[in-house]
Amino acid sequence: MRNLKKISAELNYPSDKDTSHNYLPVYQEEFNNTHNIKLLEIGICFGGSLKLWTHYFIDSEIHGIDHTKYTDEEIPGIVHFGRYEDLHNTFEDNYFNYIINDSLHDADPQLEAFHMYFPKLKAGGKFFMEDIPNTDHLNKIIDELHKYNVKIWDMRTISEKQDSIVVVITK
Repeated sequence: MRNLKKISAELNYPSDKDTSHNYLPVYQEEFNNTHNIKLLEIGICFGGSLKLWTHYFIDSEIHGIDHTKYTDEEIPGIVHFGRYEDLHNTFEDNYFNYIINDSLHDADPQLEAFHMYFPKLKAGGKFFMEDIPNTDHLNKIIDELHKYNVKIWDMRTISEKQDSIVVVITK
């Protein structure tokens, strides 16, 4: 299996997923396939994580969505600019292996994006909600998604940020 930490170091740490949040152990374990996958990240900012994904996944299709273009530098992958609420019909159902929501971090928009984009996942695919701000938001998410296969990764003890919680929902 390819090593995300090593690739991130080789790329000079392009994303906070390896620095202030320390999420790479989550993704290293949760990504069970690295070849011929389709990934969508909602909320790409400067594109650092897309750079990481395009180097990690082999022969794969990497998409990113953001409402604003934050940089004039080239962002790797297939980038869609606009509101995630307006772009979800751009993608077919059962298309992606992995969807990462790194956009608005409050429970309500996280859940809204989940309900819009979860149908876009293939069977066995995984939806990641990053940066859950606190246990109140986490509990709201857990309560609403209680019928789904949900796993919680609480990385706060080994990260610099107190919102370092990732929720993973497997389809």
